[in-house]
Amino acid sequence: MIRLLIVLVVVVAVAFWMNHGSHDSSGSTAARPEVRYQESTRKAQDLERQMQDQTRQQLDAIDAASD
Repeated sequence: MIRLLIVLVVVVAVAFWMNHGSHDSSGSTAARPEVRYQESTRKAQDLERQMQDQTRQQLDAIDAASD
């Protein structure tokens, strides 16, 4: 149970770092708000998929280690 808590804290920390630590100021986003919204939605979905994959991998590793 403690391991699961540690894994979740790490995943949240990585997600926070990825979201706030790497600002893209290249100006590639178009000026139209709907394009910015679509791009940010896509980035959020990609981040969510990455977090789910990381969590799944870490839980699988914990499960395998506990057998």
